[in-house]
Amino acid sequence: MSVFWKLSQAMVWIATRDEDAVAAAPDKVLILRLTDTNSGSIAGAQQKLWGALQIGDLEATGIGKDGERRAIPATRWLDLRPILDNENDELLEPRPFAGEGFHCVAVTSADVRKQWPASPPTGKRGPKPKVDYSAFEREVHSWLAENGVPNPQLDPKERQADLERHMSEFHNDAIGESRNRVLVSRAIASYKSKYEGL
Repeated sequence: MSVFWKLSQAMVWIATRDEDAVAAAPDKVLILRLTDTNSGSIAGAQQKLWGALQIGDLEATGIGKDGERRAIPATRWLDLRPILDNENDELLEPRPFAGEGFHCVAVTSADVRKQWPASPPTGKRGPKPKVDYSAFEREVHSWLAENGVPNPQLDPKERQADLERHMSEFHNDAIGESRNRVLVSRAIASYKSKYEGL
């Protein structure tokens, strides 16, 4: 198994935990998204991968416009999007004036496996993993900054339900639905208190 994985390979691992599928993964994130036939599992895997990169749980490196490979800061992942440019899979911010992008982006396969381990062997089950609430809260705050605070009276699309689904994927269903909802509500309240002065 390769020491370094492309983002598309990392996404396939997150979605499948299958080494053969990783080896057969397309080179490019967008092509992988277009070929996903498993009910959006790759889209969910991309959200998880980007979330880990945004909060610094995982580090990626990429080649910038100057031709040098360097670590991509966690804060850049809030804006970086895969764009197919001249057959190359590049990560660019969606504004032409925002600065350089990156290509040949790679993550360490061992770090990805550590973050998303293969399914444990069957047998005696230990306690369910606990959720790192500070990481959970940071992810909720990031989502709210991008999508806005849900308001049940004004929001017929029920964004809180979308956020709860996103957070369930973020922590790999490590906790139940009701506990997830409680933590999401708590993080929304902390966001309001911090950013809206409530």
